[in-house]
Amino acid sequence: LKELAIQYVDYAVWQREWLQGAVLEEQLGYWREQLKGEEQVLELGSDRVRPAVRSYRGGMVRVEIDEHLVKQLQELSRREAVTLYMVLLASWQALLWRYTGAGEISVGTPVANRGRSEIEGLIGFFVNTLVLRTAVRGAESFRELLQRVKQVCVGAYAHQDVPFERLVEELQPERDMSHTPLFQVMLDLQTSPLDQLQLADLEVERYEVGNATAKYDLTLSFVERDGELEGTAEYSTDIFEAESIGRLLEHYVRLLSEAAAAPEQAVRSLRLLSEAEREQIVRGWNASELEMGEAASLTELFEAEAKRRPTAMAVSAGAEELSYGELNGRANQLAAHLRRQGVGAEKLVGVCVERSVGMVVALLAVLKAGGAYVPLDPDYPAERLRYMVADAGVELVIRGATVGSAVWEGVKEVKLEECWAEVAQYSTEDVERGVSGEQLAYVIYTSGSTGRPKGVMITHGNVRRLFAAVQPEFQFSEHDVWTMFHSYAFDFSVWEMWGALLYGGKLVVAPY
Repeated sequence: LKELAIQYVDYAVWQREWLQGAVLEEQLGYWREQLKGEEQVLELGSDRVRPAVRSYRGGMVRVEIDEHLVKQLQELSRREAVTLYMVLLASWQALLWRYTGAGEISVGTPVANRGRSEIEGLIGFFVNTLVLRTAVRGAESFRELLQRVKQVCVGAYAHQDVPFERLVEELQPERDMSHTPLFQVMLDLQTSPLDQLQLADLEVERYEVGNATAKYDLTLSFVERDGELEGTAEYSTDIFEAESIGRLLEHYVRLLSEAAAAPEQAVRSLRLLSEAEREQIVRGWNASELEMGEAASLTELFEAEAKRRPTAMAVSAGAEELSYGELNGRANQLAAHLRRQGVGAEKLVGVCVERSVGMVVALLAVLKAGGAYVPLDPDYPAERLRYMVADAGVELVIRGATVGSAVWEGVKEVKLEECWAEVAQYSTEDVERGVSGEQLAYVIYTSGSTGRPKGVMITHGNVRRLFAAVQPEFQFSEHDVWTMFHSYAFDFSVWEMWGALLYGGKLVVAPY
């Protein structure tokens, strides 16, 4: 071999003398600006919880980009005056954005760092690692993203002399043993693969050696060979399954194909899913239709339970208890009284009653009369109660003993504790049917945290569908005991109350 003009030690001395002072400051200044802001860990939707300390255990999944697609990508790179690597990187960062939604995507890449002809023939470690951080918004076209990636790459290559470890020392990112600093995903393209080795009297061929380690969360490496790109994804088995990485690579190849065919498409519109995946997501996982049968109302379903188990305990509050038969009978009597007061189909009736058995009777009675109840928690401020009554157009309120009528002046009242003598004269038999499953059942007001409280109108059928959807999982039955723990003016109380009464369970009204 020819005598070398310089040795590696000469390069090391030159680098130390050159990379200091104004030169070093200019290089570092670029990276400070490029990587400013809080570092975001790129979370790709892992299969496992990221461990506090990485084990560096890894696996490998292979991917190929065929000759036809490679030619399309090369043609795109020529048209846009970029390199093939920049096209691969823009597509990679677009995919990572689609997976994470992160505003800036940082990807690591190795560079040969042999920028001088004198060192091309030297054996020695010159390789450096660059951080390519690109802003991705999704609305831009792939062509626009590609030009942005080009600017990032050109700037990084012009400032590639700062060793990565020196950059970490300078930027001082928050160190965490669960992930690498500055980037967690890498992309590499080798355009000069090893030539076929020729030895006399020997036949030599490549033998792929599996890798059981992973330096980063995910490293995608490509080698150009025979017009194709042969790729290998090295992934951390701490957080990913091979199946997930394989699916991600399929999405990447599909995105490459879409970008090559129509670079004017918005990044967020580039297709990732196969037809089978799209069918699974759009239709398979959304096949949630339920056979509801006849559109029965809540009161009809409750009455069926009352006939089936009239002596079973239905509701208790402190020392007071009512069986299904007793609860049904009292609600029927009060419903008949409400009808005499003008309550009919979908008539809104305010219910402002203390937590008690009477509260449950009042709610049932409003529904049996054909109306819809508006829960008015007695503990609410008077101003909020007045607003809800006025906003809903409530003309009749069932109120308890502790609530003053001054809260809603001019509104008709049924005083629950005082009306039982009159109500007891009515029949305990079920009132005449006429309530359908599509009628309004109640109006519950929101908290008002985003402005004025708003009344949400819910039908009998809405509540039925809620329970029909989850019955296969919970298997509700008469053996259940439910606490009515929340305020009946809060929507979770619907789950508690009807979860018991529609299935023959016991409802326990818990005191505050």
